[in-house]
Amino acid sequence: MFELRTKLVAYTILVVLAVAGGLSTISIALDHKNSLAAFERKVTALARTLGEAVVESVYDLDIKLLRQQVTSVLTNNDAKTAFILDAEGLVLTDGTEENPLRGIRIVDPFANRVLTEKAWSAQHQDERILVGGPILLTEGVVLGFVYLDFSTAELNARMIGQIQQTLMLSALFVLITSFIAIAVARQITRPINKLTDFAVRVKEGSSDREVPDCGKGEVGRLAQSFSSMLMNLDKSNQDLRKLTETLEERVRDRTQEAEAGTKAKSEFLATMSHEIRTPMNGVLGMASLLEETNLDKEQQLFVRTISESGEALLVIINDILDFSKIEAGKILLDEEPFNLENLVQSILKLLSQKASGKNLNLVMDYSPDMPKVLVGDEGRIRQIITNLIGNSEKFTMNGSIRVVVSGSSAHGVSSVEIAVQDTGIGIPESKLAKIFEGFSQVNASSNRKFGGTGLGLTIASDLASMMGGDIQVRSEVGKGSTFTFRCLLKTSKNAESSLQVTENNLIDRINPELTKAPLKVLIADDNKTNRLIVQKMLKTTGTEVIFAQDGSEAVQQFINHIPGLVFMDISMPKLTGIEATMEIRSFEAENGMNACPIIALTAHAMKGDREKFLEQGMDGYISKPVRKDELIELVVFWSRERDSRQNLECNSA
Repeated sequence: MFELRTKLVAYTILVVLAVAGGLSTISIALDHKNSLAAFERKVTALARTLGEAVVESVYDLDIKLLRQQVTSVLTNNDAKTAFILDAEGLVLTDGTEENPLRGIRIVDPFANRVLTEKAWSAQHQDERILVGGPILLTEGVVLGFVYLDFSTAELNARMIGQIQQTLMLSALFVLITSFIAIAVARQITRPINKLTDFAVRVKEGSSDREVPDCGKGEVGRLAQSFSSMLMNLDKSNQDLRKLTETLEERVRDRTQEAEAGTKAKSEFLATMSHEIRTPMNGVLGMASLLEETNLDKEQQLFVRTISESGEALLVIINDILDFSKIEAGKILLDEEPFNLENLVQSILKLLSQKASGKNLNLVMDYSPDMPKVLVGDEGRIRQIITNLIGNSEKFTMNGSIRVVVSGSSAHGVSSVEIAVQDTGIGIPESKLAKIFEGFSQVNASSNRKFGGTGLGLTIASDLASMMGGDIQVRSEVGKGSTFTFRCLLKTSKNAESSLQVTENNLIDRINPELTKAPLKVLIADDNKTNRLIVQKMLKTTGTEVIFAQDGSEAVQQFINHIPGLVFMDISMPKLTGIEATMEIRSFEAENGMNACPIIALTAHAMKGDREKFLEQGMDGYISKPVRKDELIELVVFWSRERDSRQNLECNSA
C-alpha cells in the first residue's frame, strides 16, 4: 500500500501547489503587467519630451547640441540606444561622439511603422520597449523622428525576485502539508494493506478464503465482496477452462477448413485454366492453320469468326481467372527489362485489324523524353494497356484512339503516364466511379449492346494499384473519354531495345547459310490435336518433327533421336513433363552431353508456373493456346544457339 499512500500524499501536495502556484502566478503576472504599463508611460513621456526639446536643434542641424541632448537621455534613464532621425528616416545622431551611423537608415519594422504612420508609438520586443514618434515644427510639418530603445531588465529582475520568494514560501508550505498528508494516508491505507496481503496469498496459490477484518467502512464492504468474488471466480475458472478447450478445438477445425478451402480454390483455378486452355488450343490452333489454306470469301469469314470468337472467349476466361487470383491475393509481379515503345506498338498492331473494321484510327504518341527500356512486369503492363485500348475500341464508333506515352526520369526511376484518348460515346460523370467495380458497366444495356464481363477495367485498376500506381478517367458524354494509367518503373541500365520479330522474317532467317542442318524437334503431348497443331505450325520452318504421346515415350524418343529442341507438355500419363525432363537431364549428365533446350508447352498458365518449370530444369515456357509466331521465334532462337555453339566448338578444335 506504499504506492497508494504515496499517491495520496502526492495528490495532496499537487493540489496545494496548484492552488498556491496559481494564485502566485496570477499575482506576479498582474504586478509585472502593471509595472510594464507604468514603465511604458514613463518612457513614452520621456521620448515626447525629447522630441519637443530637439525641435530647434534639428531645424538648425546642430548635431553637437543634438548629441548632448540624446546623451542626457542615455545617461539618466534605462535607454539602451537613442536615435534622432531626419524627415527621410536617416540617422542624425546616436548620442555618441563618433556617430558611426550618421546618414544610415535604420532597418527595423518598428522604425518603418513610425516613419510611415508619423505618429507616436510603443512596442514590447523581447526585454525591450521601443518608443518612437515625429519631431514636429508645426502641426503637420515633420522635421524628423525620435527612436528610443529602453531595457526592461530591471523590471524582469524584480519579477524574478518575486518568483524566488514565492518558491521559498511554497516549499515551506509543501513541507508542512507533506507531514500532515503522510499521517492521514497511513490511517487510510492500513485496512487496505491487510486486504492486499490477503490477495497476494491467494495469488500465490493459497486455498485460504477467510478475508481479514478490515473494519466496517468502505474497505470492509470491499473485503466481503472480494470473498464472494473469489468463490464465483473459482467456479468461473472451471467453466472457462472447459470453454477454452472447446473453442481451441473449433479454431483448429476452422483453420484447417479455411486452409483446405484456399488450397482447393487455387487447385480449382489451376485445373480450370488447364482444362479450358487445352481445347481452346485445338480450336484456335486449327482456325489459325485453316486461315492459311485456300478458302473462298465465305469460308474465310467463317474461319475469322471462329478465331475472333475463340479469342473473345479466351479473354473472358482470362479475365475471370485473373479476377479470382487478384481476389485471392495470388498475383505476383515480375521485374524484367522490356521496351515500352515496342510493347505499345505491338499492342496497337494486334488491335489494329479490329479497329480498321470500324474505321478507327489507332495512333501512338511516344514522348522523346521517355526512356524506352524500363524494368517491370511487361505482361501485366501489356494487359493494362490492352484492356484500356480495348475498352475505348469497344465504345468508339468512329474517329480515333490515341495512345500518349509521357513521363520523366530521375535517379534511375521513371514516372510513366500512358493516356488512352478516344472519341467514343463518353461516360456520364455520375457513373465514373462505378466503371472500376467488378462485373459492372455503365448500364445494363451497355452489356447487351457492347458485350464484355465488366471485369477489364477492374483488373486493370487492381494491377495498377499493385504496381503502386493508379488509373484515372476523364470523360464527356458524346465527345469521348481519356483513361490515364500512371506508375513508377525502374530505368533499365541496358538500353538495348528488344528484338521485334515477325513470322515472315523468322522463316526467312532459317536458310542454308545460317543453319547447318534442319533442327530436330521433339513434341511431347498426350493430346493428338495439340501435336498436330504444333507440327503444322512448324511445317514452314523446315524442321524435323518427332512425336511422343506420354512422358515415358518422350524420354525414349529423346534417347533414340537426340533432338535439338523439345516442346514438353506438363500433364501427361506415365511420366509428367517435369519427371520426363528430370530423366532427360540425368541422361545428358551421365553421357557428358550439352543440355538440350526443353520448352514447357502447357495449359498451366497460373502465376508461378513459369518459375516452377524453369526451376525443374526447363529452358522456356509457352502457354496454350499456342501462337504460331511465338512458336517459330523459339525455333529460330534455338537454331541459332545450336549453330553458334557448333561454330565455337569447331574454332576451338
